Amino acid sequence: VTIDREVVYRNYDLDLTAGRHGEPLIEENQVILEIKVNGDQPDWMVEILNRYQVEEISFSKYGRAYSKTLEASEVRLAL
Repeated sequence: VTIDREVVYRNYDLDLTAGRHGEPLIEENQVILEIKVNGDQPDWMVEILNRYQVEEISFSKYGRAYSKTLEASEVRLAL
C-alpha cells in the first residue's frame, strides 16, 4: 500500500538532482492510494475500503502528465 500526495510532473529540467518542482498532477485535496496484491484483496482490506467508500479507478501518472502536457500546448497554440 502506498499513498501519494502533492504529486508533480515536469517536461523540463529533468535532472533528478534539480529538486522536486513542477506542475501539480492531482488536485491539492486529492491523494493516490495504490494497493498491489497477488491475487484477491484480503477480506479485511475489502471491508475497510468499503467502510470508507474508497472506489477503485484506473489512474496512470504518466498518462495524466502526458494529457496535461498536451492540454497546455493546445492552450498556447490557441493564443
